[in-house]
Amino acid sequence: MAGVPAQLIVVGNEKGGSGKTTVAIHLVGGLMSAGLRVGAVDLEIVVATPAGDKRITVSVSAAERLNDPDPSAGEWGSVFQERLDAALNAAGVYVDAQGGDLTNWAASEAAGHRIAAISINGNALSLAGATPTLGIGGAFSVERSFTSARAGTGVGDDIAALVSDQALEIAFDTIWGERTVSATLEAGDPRTLESAALRLNEALANAGYDLGAEAVALSGGGAGLRIITGASHSIRGVSTIALGAMSHAATLDPIDSQSRLDDPVGAARVAERASRGAAVAETSAASSDFTAPSANAGGWFPGRAFDVAIGGGAKVATARAIAVGGDGSVYVLADLDRDSATTAIKGERDVALLKYDSAGKLAFTHVLGAAQSASGFALAVSGDGKVAVAGAVEGGLSNADAAKGGADSFVALFDASGKELWTVRRGAAANDEARAIAFAPDGGVIVSGRTDSALGPALALGGVDGYLRGFSAAGLELFTRQFGTSGNDAASALLVRDDGAGGAEIFTGGVENERGVIRRFTYSASAGFAAGATRDVGYFHDGAINALAADGAALYVGGAVGADRLTLGATARGAVAGGEGFVARLDADLISAALDRASYLGSARDDSVKTLALVGGDVYAAGIAGGIIAGQGASGAKASFLARLDQDGQAAWVRSFNSAGGAFSLSGLAVDENGASALDILGLPRGAVAGIDVAPLVARSALRVGDEFQIAADGRRLTTIKIGAEDTLSTLVGAINRAMGGAGRAEIVREDGVERLRIRARQGRAVRIEAGRERDALGALGLNAGLVAENTNARNTPKAFGLGLLAGDLKLDSKAALVRSKAELSAAISIVRQAYDTLLHPNAKEKTAAEKALEERRQNAGPAPQYLSAQLANYRAALARLGG
Repeated sequence: MAGVPAQLIVVGNEKGGSGKTTVAIHLVGGLMSAGLRVGAVDLEIVVATPAGDKRITVSVSAAERLNDPDPSAGEWGSVFQERLDAALNAAGVYVDAQGGDLTNWAASEAAGHRIAAISINGNALSLAGATPTLGIGGAFSVERSFTSARAGTGVGDDIAALVSDQALEIAFDTIWGERTVSATLEAGDPRTLESAALRLNEALANAGYDLGAEAVALSGGGAGLRIITGASHSIRGVSTIALGAMSHAATLDPIDSQSRLDDPVGAARVAERASRGAAVAETSAASSDFTAPSANAGGWFPGRAFDVAIGGGAKVATARAIAVGGDGSVYVLADLDRDSATTAIKGERDVALLKYDSAGKLAFTHVLGAAQSASGFALAVSGDGKVAVAGAVEGGLSNADAAKGGADSFVALFDASGKELWTVRRGAAANDEARAIAFAPDGGVIVSGRTDSALGPALALGGVDGYLRGFSAAGLELFTRQFGTSGNDAASALLVRDDGAGGAEIFTGGVENERGVIRRFTYSASAGFAAGATRDVGYFHDGAINALAADGAALYVGGAVGADRLTLGATARGAVAGGEGFVARLDADLISAALDRASYLGSARDDSVKTLALVGGDVYAAGIAGGIIAGQGASGAKASFLARLDQDGQAAWVRSFNSAGGAFSLSGLAVDENGASALDILGLPRGAVAGIDVAPLVARSALRVGDEFQIAADGRRLTTIKIGAEDTLSTLVGAINRAMGGAGRAEIVREDGVERLRIRARQGRAVRIEAGRERDALGALGLNAGLVAENTNARNTPKAFGLGLLAGDLKLDSKAALVRSKAELSAAISIVRQAYDTLLHPNAKEKTAAEKALEERRQNAGPAPQYLSAQLANYRAALARLGG
């Protein structure tokens, strides 16, 4: 109050928990409500965003508040307001205090932001949520906004152009193409911007477009129309707004056209964005039932179409690669560890090709069918819909060449429906693996990788060598080239493109004897295979080259490099520390050029660029960050990132991704260049929709053509059932039922949305199932060898016992395998004892649960004490005398 000197109020008590903080905050609130100014203010806000929680702190001292009086009770002065604007803008959050009021805040739910906590002077305030109230035209949320040029002096002032012509029109770009919506002011409408917004909103809502208009005052003076687009992402841009005979251009608001997520522009726009379609959080010292404004708000971001858990119930060891088909389908290559909820595998580890339609629904799962172990490393999709995968396999692989030794490279080609066209296995005496794959212009397939020994007639160069191999469209080997140094080498990245003369231009990238090396080759049917230029790009201790991409004469290389940096051209974006992810631009002729440069993408910890994509001339890089990258993420916490580089090699923007369930390691990036469609909004896929799943077994399981098993009923001769190329689950059921006759029944059962095969024996009958003689199919069908019998009523029929022993389960090659084998044998011995006891006492009544428990207690009790044994002997002697 005027004329009253500053007063100091102390709230204290020796006893802890007496309510000092509570009294203080109520006292502060009461003084502010009475129009009195209080001392220093320390504000802390925690905002949950798609990139993780962001903490914003703002402080103002008591002296500063005295020099800059608060405008009114509960509000703050200009010094605090400026600091708050700067802090919110620097954090890049769409949050703002409503009217500068400490107790009324808003966060833009459409941006994926929500207020997690607010504290004032260390006191955490409760939050009470209010739902967004926006409903302008056809827009009921806020994604982006466009503002017109100055159209009038004020929102309620007459517009000269509307006095003579009451026609209104807005032109905008949608995912369906350019659209125009028209309206007309009615006779009683004032000729103002407010009336224009009203009539345009009616027309937009009736037309069903996710768009709305509002009249706003412009910061530079005058007024205009702001056009708001909703979160359906169906509106791409706003072209012009016509008011009468006058047209006005509309431009994207600054906060919506930010160049970087960690450095947004337009401080004033933060508050405006937060207030549009926002979920309001009111702070109060009282308790409240505040809940997050939407489910998974922290995981959502504008443009997200779908996300799926790859493999569903499968135990996926690693998702290796991803690619997009021409119809928007998403292909994923993953390694399966053990059986999945829908598919059984034959060995310990197998490769699965999964296809999802453009709406995220699983279309098929094709498992390689390795008898022992396989890993998939590379995936490619051709323009005509064929899918090629490559990796390494150990043990048997049906319909492929025999094993050469250790792990061998394999290549498999499928059509768009998942049907296997061919599979080729190539290997050396020692281990080798295919690490990258690409389609040639003529439909052939080219792979690169590494080998521990010589491939065919090629001579090993020492240590581990890189190699390049080509196949025709029919799977015939065309060429093999082994290369490297006397050290350890690899060809981990591959790029193939049309050379313009009927052949292919091939680039490989890898680390050779701790040097990053790019190699160029050519191949054509007429000229054959030839090696070209080679370029060393630096010392790569503990580094890797993971990706190659090309745009005309520019070749882009992505990977990870250690403490020593790349030795080429200029540095467009500097390194931070430790192992760095990088994107390097080279001349495609592999010669030193003026445009050579390196862009580092990293944090203070180890990072790596895993994959590259070129879209419309822009370079996209995705990878893994060990800590905070471009202001996003958390220190020491791994996250994945996606970045776009501009023409100068700078990061135009960066987005990080993490998971509440643990580490999130990005392994691939694929782009659908056909873009979004109206179907995306409806959650529908592009292309043909199958009415019923009639996929062959070899396209939906680990089975391969020629796999077999045997079945017989009531001791008759075993019948062999072989898997054919066109066999489905239905045809297999028919074959099993024919082999069993009337002794049992096979049927398809659906459990938890998954179709399974079930075999039952009829009452008093027995069905015997045995493994295939050469290529067993039981594992891939989820079946075990043994006897299937059901006998609940018969009295004199011998009981059947199954030992459940499988040769594949009895291994002695490791300590863990020895323990498992011992447990399997112990269980079998126990079953043999039960069978012996049943044969010895065929008419014995089965013990009740109480009798079994009593017997178990007796067995666990051990021998009786000596004094009890002596007493029992005396009792027996006395009974003998009494009985004479």
